[in-house]
Amino acid sequence: IHLTGDAVPDGLPALAGSSAGALLAWTRDLDGNLATRHDQRVAVAQWDQGQQKFAAFHLLAGPGGGMNNDVSVTYDATTNPATPYVAWTNDADGDLTTANDRRIAVAKFAGQAWTLIDTAALPRRADSPAIAVGEHGLRLAFLVRQAEGAGVPLLGTNGALWTAHLANNT
Repeated sequence: IHLTGDAVPDGLPALAGSSAGALLAWTRDLDGNLATRHDQRVAVAQWDQGQQKFAAFHLLAGPGGGMNNDVSVTYDATTNPATPYVAWTNDADGDLTTANDRRIAVAKFAGQAWTLIDTAALPRRADSPAIAVGEHGLRLAFLVRQAEGAGVPLLGTNGALWTAHLANNT
């Protein structure tokens, strides 16, 4: 069954399930031109148990817009119903050769809408997030890229693994 049927490029899907259903997230390039990265968004769709299909998807972006990709999904099973969470890489200027504007973005589905969680305290030059949520709070693992010469490449051996723990809103 097609979830999207338009000419907009989709990629990099992530899927998580819980007793509440399933959450599917992926990257969409809104203008169809992969050379313009500033319009990439994270699409999220939740499984509709009654209809036995994924509901209409919503588009998410980090606080600065830009390029949004590299998504990870999970559920907080300690809530009833389980609460879905999404983490992704947000590159505010969409330029892969600059890194100081690259951050980890996180959102949760609160009630009827997706809400961004403040991640301003996390380091810049970050990518490749993994997320888990449970009784001890939200936990992230991600890479932070270190400068090599004049730049901070996105790929290579320059990534240091970091973790972060959000509990009690800190």
